[in-house]
Amino acid sequence: SNRYMTDVEVVENNYCLGIWILVFASNQFVINTYFTVFFSATSLPCFPDSGLQVKISIYAITWLIYSLYRNVRLFIVIIGDSITRDLRFHNAVTHCFPGAKVADILAKVMDLIPSFPTSIKRIVVHCGHNDMSTRIQECERTRRDFTTLIEALKSTGKSVFISGPLPSLGRGSGLFSRLLSLNTWLQLTCSIHRIGFIDNFNLFWERGSLFSRDGIHPNTRGSQMLRGNLHHALHTQTSD
Repeated sequence: SNRYMTDVEVVENNYCLGIWILVFASNQFVINTYFTVFFSATSLPCFPDSGLQVKISIYAITWLIYSLYRNVRLFIVIIGDSITRDLRFHNAVTHCFPGAKVADILAKVMDLIPSFPTSIKRIVVHCGHNDMSTRIQECERTRRDFTTLIEALKSTGKSVFISGPLPSLGRGSGLFSRLLSLNTWLQLTCSIHRIGFIDNFNLFWERGSLFSRDGIHPNTRGSQMLRGNLHHALHTQTSD
């Protein structure tokens, strides 16, 4: 005979329908998430103690958030000097090494590569400014170090992107010219090696509102602009 379902049965049936749809997505995370939500939703009406309901709800939500965090797959690795300090993506991990020169980043990359998750598909490197802060005679060494770095990155089999330097602001024409020269050289070199190049120079040129007081590092707005430029390039450019 027909009968009306209780509220608990309605919730249970709705979630049962949802689980069968989601299971076909063949994702263990989906199953974990379902059971978290299912038991919190179907069990709460059975407890007359509202305090106990709240405790169970908090537990279920906490476990759900943990499941979401634990199952986020990383696809991008960003490695760089202090310019990258505030670069964050939901599916990326950033390794920031303040004061690092190109040779330092190369050593860090070789140490980090074995620890990369298998899900990593793209590597972004941002460095070079600290090399240009020294004498002009160092420029040729910096180019050699970049060439070695690019070859090492290509050997990983990942898509490689070089993030170009930011211009300096109010730090003298010498540093500005060296950074511009490096940006031009990197753009050509990346094209030759068939890897991605992200041009940040023109985006920050003469835009004081994007820099901190030192005229080198981006401020909060500048970091947001840099992050947006990287995000756009990673989703529109191709790299062998």
